[in-house]
Amino acid sequence: QVREARINGREINVVKKDSNKYTTYIPVNDPKLLDNLLTKNVKVVGEPPEEPSLLASIFISWFPML
Repeated sequence: QVREARINGREINVVKKDSNKYTTYIPVNDPKLLDNLLTKNVKVVGEPPEEPSLLASIFISWFPML
């Protein structure tokens, strides 16, 4: 059983009651996912999407010119 779910964009990090951790992707068009988690008393945490690092942004923007 799931103890906690951390949602970050389309990714969901799950901690089960036995402390095992899993990472998966949220299914497309699943409007009942959040309701199902809350019904099962799962702690749901939303996290802001990760921003790419400054170095990665510079590399991506300048790569075509190299």
